[in-house]
Parts: sequence; structure tokens; C-alpha cells
Amino acid sequence: ILGAGTIAVTLAPDEVNLTESRIILAGNNDETLAKFKFNATNEDLKLTKIRINLSAGTAEEVASLALYDGSTKLTNDVVPTNDSGAIYADFNSFNHDFIIAKDSSKTLTVKANINSVSNGAVSGTIVTATLDAFNNFEVRGVNSNTVISGIDIDANDVVDASDVVNGRGMTLR
Repeated sequence: ILGAGTIAVTLAPDEVNLTESRIILAGNNDETLAKFKFNATNEDLKLTKIRINLSAGTAEEVASLALYDGSTKLTNDVVPTNDSGAIYADFNSFNHDFIIAKDSSKTLTVKANINSVSNGAVSGTIVTATLDAFNNFEVRGVNSNTVISGIDIDANDVVDASDVVNGRGMTLR
């Protein structure tokens, strides 16, 4: 008998003009930076914490990030933290639950409000969002209440050695 669920995270398939590498405009709001596909097994799992890393040198480009389930905004806008060049946004509270049903998948979308050039954005900067599955990451079993945190992502996923799932680079114009 399995007592708790398990989670896997991958980059969702590209969508033309949405998640593939493309040009985004300075000053735009709700620009999709990445979509991540979560797969739950053994029980329903609820995402309770997540960190989204941004590429180095983008502190002035991204005003804020938010998470979506389809068109439903799950979180308030979060202003990224610049910790000695490591740029990230921690999401520790959700306005709506993001529950991945047992033995199925669900896609989480990362959207950004982009600063204007007059507010510091630099044309030509490449902005990439990555899911950090080791720091500030937590899902909970809906029935078991088992906490899964700091997961190691399967080597078959699009990852690097830092336990992250990489999004596609968007070029700012």
C-alpha cells in the first residue's frame, strides 16, 4: 500500500508565440515566461510553496511575477528579490489552490509584468524563468498531508545540475 503521493515536474511543451523563445516588449503586463507541467501519482497533491528564479542581470527588467492555472490568477504579484545577483520570487501563499489530481498532470504558468525602458529595462536583455525544485518548494498530499519538499528532478526532464526546470529565454525589446 502506498502511503503518500509523488511529484514530477517538467517544462510544458512549447506553444507558438507564447512559451517558445520570442521577443517581449518593455512595459507589457502578464507576459508568459514559462509553463511547467506537474505530474502527481498515488494521491492528489497541493502546491503550497514555489520559487521561480530569473536569469542573472534581469532585476531591472521584471517588475513582478504571478502564477496562473489557465486564466485563473493563483497568487498576488511578487516583486523579485535580488540577493547578490541571484534573482528570484518566492510564492508562499496562494489565493486559489493549485491541486494536481492523482495520476494526472496540471500546468502552472509564470507571467511577468515587465518594466518600461524609462523604469530601467534594457532592450536586448534575455529573461528566463526557471522553477527551483530544491529551494522553497513544497507540495502536500491532500489526504495524507505528507510534505514533499526539495525534490530532485528526474534526469529525463529538462534540467541542469541545480535542480531546476528551465524555461525558454525571452528577449526584451
